[in-house]
Amino acid sequence: NYKRLISEALEKRPNDEVLVFNLGVTCANANQFEDAEKYYNKAIELKPDFLNAYINLADLILKPDAKIVDDMNKIKGSSDSELKKYNILKDQRQKLFQKAMPIYEKAHQLDPKDEDIKSILKYIKKFN
Repeated sequence: NYKRLISEALEKRPNDEVLVFNLGVTCANANQFEDAEKYYNKAIELKPDFLNAYINLADLILKPDAKIVDDMNKIKGSSDSELKKYNILKDQRQKLFQKAMPIYEKAHQLDPKDEDIKSILKYIKKFN
């Protein structure tokens, strides 16, 4: 219902970056991740210094990371098939980090004092 109301408001004010951003948040909360990514990117297009849109977009990109790590930790053996599976997961994780890094770097440029952003960037760089 909230998504419908925001969409109606966007018809009247299509360039309102806050409405677009809020639609992204609503979609992310409803597990509509592709739509959320689209709306975060649109909010950034409308307002290139929209810090929260960058942070939410990067967080969205990294969302699968927890499951990947969980799957990696479930691999107990060292057979060829298990090592292959582990390496595939490791590559998937690295691709997530590579996609999210420039977004976090832009967020860091916008707010160089934000300790959370610094921390995330430092963590990501360890794996690249």
